[in-house]
Amino acid sequence: VERTQQDQAALYCEDKCINRCSAIECSKVICPCGELCRNRRFQLQQDALVYPFKTPHKGWGLAAGECISKGTYVMQYVGEVFDIDTKMGNERLAKYKDSTCTYLMKTHKNLVIDPSTKGSLARFINHSCDPNCVTRKWNVLGEICVGIFAVKDIKEGDELSFDYRFDCYKTPITKCFCGSEKCRGYLGVRPATMSPEKWEKNLDMMPCVVCKIDKDAQNNQMLLCDDCN
Repeated sequence: VERTQQDQAALYCEDKCINRCSAIECSKVICPCGELCRNRRFQLQQDALVYPFKTPHKGWGLAAGECISKGTYVMQYVGEVFDIDTKMGNERLAKYKDSTCTYLMKTHKNLVIDPSTKGSLARFINHSCDPNCVTRKWNVLGEICVGIFAVKDIKEGDELSFDYRFDCYKTPITKCFCGSEKCRGYLGVRPATMSPEKWEKNLDMMPCVVCKIDKDAQNNQMLLCDDCN
């Protein structure tokens, strides 16, 4: 009888689940579906099949090892978590100030995920101005976690991507190689106080953080020239 009741409860475990609609994972201890609960993807590590590969201009990337349907949970964005206002946080931010790679992702308040040395394959997902994935914050047993979810149907072999403009912490301004028709030409966030026209003009005058070309330019935003990218 108990199993029959759980089977019936499982029918309401998808879109009708209040926890799922609130981006909260269930606990098998209190969920009426018990072991049949389908809202425990982070806990059960129900990751999609993916694999890393070397790209021509973007370093390592991550590709789908199977067809991934729109709305599918791909994997969790995992790494060391630290507070940016602590001594460790200040040291990490200073260390990554001139880094050409973007891995930091803010979760909530002042906490940041850093998968640079300890993390999952999600760290290899590159940026795209027209991405096939997004990041979403979920409450998993009281802890805020970040998951990668497909926003388009993804074919086997397609590269996974999300928009760093919305998801990464302090993305450096670099040339974009996403190749999409909606490509903005660069990674990073345009200051809200600057018009698109003025911003495009300033991009040409920004110094390269590696070779220091135009090092006397007044704008101190981080930029990589074509040779150093």
